[in-house]
This record gives sequence, structure tokens and C-alpha cells, in this order.
Amino acid sequence: MKIPIYLLGLLINVSMAWLHNQLRLAAIKKGTKAISHGWWGLLYCGLCSIPLIWIHDFYFVGSLVMVHLSAFPVALNTFAGIYPFSLSKTSTAITDRMMVSLGLKDTEIVNVAAQLVSFTLLLISILK
Repeated sequence: MKIPIYLLGLLINVSMAWLHNQLRLAAIKKGTKAISHGWWGLLYCGLCSIPLIWIHDFYFVGSLVMVHLSAFPVALNTFAGIYPFSLSKTSTAITDRMMVSLGLKDTEIVNVAAQLVSFTLLLISILK
């Protein structure tokens, strides 16, 4: 049951990225560029709490959080028509600001590492 839920989590991330991009484009059209990263993060944490309550498995929920860190930004950048691993120097997202402060030029290593950790946590969750 965990693999279908994991794949649903991946689909939710891609869908959230698509919606986020649509809202971003609408905001640009209206002349405002404010993106509420905190509300999006809170929404995803709320979604992750559902399997935590249902399955009671922190490894599995950790894998869902890490898949968000790997899939959401790549999908969002792809929908925006920019390099999938692009890192904005002006973003207000906490994760982007942390990567910029670490001197990273793009997000590729972070996205790949997050995906590897996500798969590892999923595997631990399944095998335990």
C-alpha cells in the first residue's frame, strides 16, 4: 500500500507545481509577484500528516517530505519554462535562500540527494 501512496505523493507534488505556476503567471499578469511559499509548505505538511496518522510510520512520511524537496522544484521550474534545476537568487523560499547562502549555483545536487534519501526512507519503511 505504501508504493501507491508514494506515487500519489509524487503526483500531488507535480500537480501542486503546475497549480503554483498557474497562480504565479496570474499574479505576474496582475502586476504582483508575491508567492506564498509558507502557505504551500503548510498545505504539503498537512497532506503529509494524513499518512502519518493513517500508517504511523515516520520513515514513510520522511520519504514523502524528501520527494517534495526533489520533485516539486524541478516540476515548477519545468512548468515555468526554465532550467529544471534553476536556483533563484531572489526567491523568498527558505530552501532557495539556504542553497544560495551555501554558494550553490543550481539545485541539481540537492534534488538528486533528496530523491536518493526519499527512496532510502521508503525502502526502510517497506522492509521494517
